[in-house]
Amino acid sequence: MSDPSRLGKVSQFQLDILALAFKVSPSRAFFVLVSHVSANVANILAPWFLGFLVASFGASESRSGHGGRGIFYAVLIYVALFCANMILRNIAIPSTEQLKIDLETNLSLRELRRSYTCSSKIRSRANDSEVTWAMQNAGRAAATAWENFVFGPLTAFVGILAGLIMVTKTGGWITGGVFLLACLGYILVSSPLVRRHRNRSAEFVALDNNSHSHTVDVVAMWREAKIFGVNGWLEEHFLNLRRSLASAGIARARATRNLYLAQSVILSIAMLALIYSVALSGKVGPDLVGNIVAVSGICTASIMSLQSLGFGFSAIVQAEAQWKGAIAVLENTQSELPISSANFSGLVPCVAGRPTWVIGPSGAGKSSLLEELLGLRGTSSQLERIVNEEDVPVVAKGRVAYLPQENRLIGATVEDNIRLGRDGGETETLLERLGLDAFTQRGQRSREALKPTSSSTSGGESRRIVLLRTLLDDDAELIVLDEPTAGLDQGWSDIVWELIIEKAASTPVIVATHDSRAPRSDSDPVVWVSPRK
Repeated sequence: MSDPSRLGKVSQFQLDILALAFKVSPSRAFFVLVSHVSANVANILAPWFLGFLVASFGASESRSGHGGRGIFYAVLIYVALFCANMILRNIAIPSTEQLKIDLETNLSLRELRRSYTCSSKIRSRANDSEVTWAMQNAGRAAATAWENFVFGPLTAFVGILAGLIMVTKTGGWITGGVFLLACLGYILVSSPLVRRHRNRSAEFVALDNNSHSHTVDVVAMWREAKIFGVNGWLEEHFLNLRRSLASAGIARARATRNLYLAQSVILSIAMLALIYSVALSGKVGPDLVGNIVAVSGICTASIMSLQSLGFGFSAIVQAEAQWKGAIAVLENTQSELPISSANFSGLVPCVAGRPTWVIGPSGAGKSSLLEELLGLRGTSSQLERIVNEEDVPVVAKGRVAYLPQENRLIGATVEDNIRLGRDGGETETLLERLGLDAFTQRGQRSREALKPTSSSTSGGESRRIVLLRTLLDDDAELIVLDEPTAGLDQGWSDIVWELIIEKAASTPVIVATHDSRAPRSDSDPVVWVSPRK
């Protein structure tokens, strides 16, 4: 249904996902596959058995004169087989869904792990939204590929194989040949329509993704709408985005309609050809009627499964593209410095007693310098040259505690946000000292899970919480603070500076700031950062 090389690549991708599914949950994956294979076999056997019973009861009761009872029993058995097919197909729904969730979780966790261990240069350039998108899409791609394999290629293969066997058994080799030709015709006619459907779906998905980001941009322009009075223009811009999306959605719907209509026509022609071939193969009588009933049902059940093959293959191709786009976000190909206090040796004075100040105007590159030295972003060529000079003294690698400018919190208690699973010193006194009494063990918010995306904490509270996270790292041989008093009023800034001076008495501390209230003395070591020209 596409070029052979493309099919081979998709097959390899699908094999990788199958292997991962059995690795994540072998018993669940086996149960899902067996239940769907059994359901498809039952779906083929039901019409064959119905035809067999119609012929048998018809022959016997034509002799006895009681025709209705046999047909009733035949239909009853057929319904029982049909119910068995539905039960086998649906009994695996919870396992199928659980396996999809497990796959999505496993792949999302893998991408999260990569975001922690990949090149800092790549990680610093990929914003958090991009990494989150990569995590979600990698997991969803795997879940989509697994689901569409079960309901697509697997269903089609089992349906066609079982159908070919039972049609040949019922109507002979000629009927089996007609069945194969019908399947090939079905595939040939559907292939270009499937490709068109896939392309239209890809266009819609791309526009839908862009529409979301553009809508966020339009919503964020509320200040401009009020100040400049441009509500009408922004609304029209939003409507144009929606019109483009609607047009792509309609094009996809038309491609879907055309595919279904073409497949319905092919199925009808195949049914007529098969029934005609069966009719020519025998005399009119119960056996012929039974064979026609059987072949008609088998043809419908097996050839209709090819419909899921086209849509399944299309979805797997899109899942592979989604997968590749996700893992490309965090490709680890860039050089960087290791995260170590040794990076500062010879470049920045690191001594206990008083803080070392990194001073410079806003935008001079203080944060960039610190993160390059910390190994949190790719190093500039100038910095690499300086660090690799032979006359730079080298000290043992040591652990670094770092306070970035951003206040990063997770949906957990303040205690968990401070410790992040680490052992450390006592937090109660410092929480009280920084005005965070409500979050102490005796406080009313001690067990409250913070909501980082809402206003559960003020900006000042968040800043003090992440500052404690840094200062309470007892294993750190160096503490680096980037604008520690950002967003704090004078009263809290004074208390924070007191804590920093106290910490500097025992551990080397480097502080980047342009706070005029910083307690910097003339004897303190200073690193001046000038704007890059």
